Amino acid sequence: MVQKKTFAPPPDPVIPSLRVSPQEARAKVAERIAAGEDMLKEWHLPGRPLADDMYQSERRAWDDHNETVLISIFDGRYFLDQYKKPGISGGLIDSYNDPTAMLRACSSTVVDKLNRLRSITTQIDLCKAPPTAEMTETKAQGAPERVRHICQRFSAISRQLQKRHAQRAPFEIRDEYDVQDLMHALLRLDFDDIRPDGLPGEA
Repeated sequence: MVQKKTFAPPPDPVIPSLRVSPQEARAKVAERIAAGEDMLKEWHLPGRPLADDMYQSERRAWDDHNETVLISIFDGRYFLDQYKKPGISGGLIDSYNDPTAMLRACSSTVVDKLNRLRSITTQIDLCKAPPTAEMTETKAQGAPERVRHICQRFSAISRQLQKRHAQRAPFEIRDEYDVQDLMHALLRLDFDDIRPDGLPGEA
């Protein structure tokens, strides 16, 4: 009996989060698209010198800048990999017998990358946006209330830690260092920047 091979479906893509606002992300990608379109127009101006290394160096500089911008916008490699995915090769370039061959090849590559940037633009709204300044300010304004609430509930929390299941040893709070350690752990629920008080101990 011949067993049929089963193939697992590919995992769902992990859409990255934004490092900037969606509006800023779209503006940055749009700027790179405009730069690429302007470069193509300049390449096809009448009287433009047909220097192969010029087309390649300008395309590479534009391409490298695009990658840097994508890295600055997204926190993962998902869109960067989309942009860098190898395209269809046009074969060998005979610029000796065909002076415009390199121009056509570089233009084709830029058009392909422009289409990829346009595709990325349509997917920006799928990404998780960073917290806005207003949200960050609201969270900061609520910080004193959160600390006050933790302090008010501290005694109840410490008493609860004395009651363990299956007669396990209680979490004892014997001195100020135990209090500081527990308070530090509780503050981690809401805050990232927690610093020691810096005061020397007293005998």
